[in-house]
Amino acid sequence: MVDHRTETRKVKEALTQAGIKCRVSHGTGTASPWLHITIQEQEHPTATRALEGKVIKIAQSVTGRRGQSDGRINVHSRNLE
Repeated sequence: MVDHRTETRKVKEALTQAGIKCRVSHGTGTASPWLHITIQEQEHPTATRALEGKVIKIAQSVTGRRGQSDGRINVHSRNLE
């Protein structure tokens, strides 16, 4: 079983080192395996999608998860300020 607290911390550290402003958490209840990442929304939608892709790749490399839905990684974008 994966230690969610450790996984959350490692993903947050990796994204912060990459210069990405974010919030990282896990789901609750039956959604507890899901890793939720919220990133700063960019001015252009294409830039936001590109950043989401970068975030997923970083999260995959840190956690060993395989993909977005299959690996249970959910990336949201919103204004974090």
